[in-house]
Amino acid sequence: MQTITIDLDDNVFHKLELEANQKGIDIKKYIEEEIAQNRINEIKGVPAKNLLKYVGSISKEDLLLMEKAIEEGCERIDVDEW
Repeated sequence: MQTITIDLDDNVFHKLELEANQKGIDIKKYIEEEIAQNRINEIKGVPAKNLLKYVGSISKEDLLLMEKAIEEGCERIDVDEW
């Protein structure tokens, strides 16, 4: 079993909690049941060929800034994180 943490809008959380309470089960069990019965749709991607129209739409300067930010962010080690 994997454990995940997600941020939910308060309204969404309270709606799920209310529906779970109406069924007399905890919210975790309710979400698991909804997913198992495909009532909560999984996020679907798009085929790569549909993204080809975006090739080249980011300027070289912006790509260099993004690359620099990623490199700088990945080179930091937070010893308190472990």
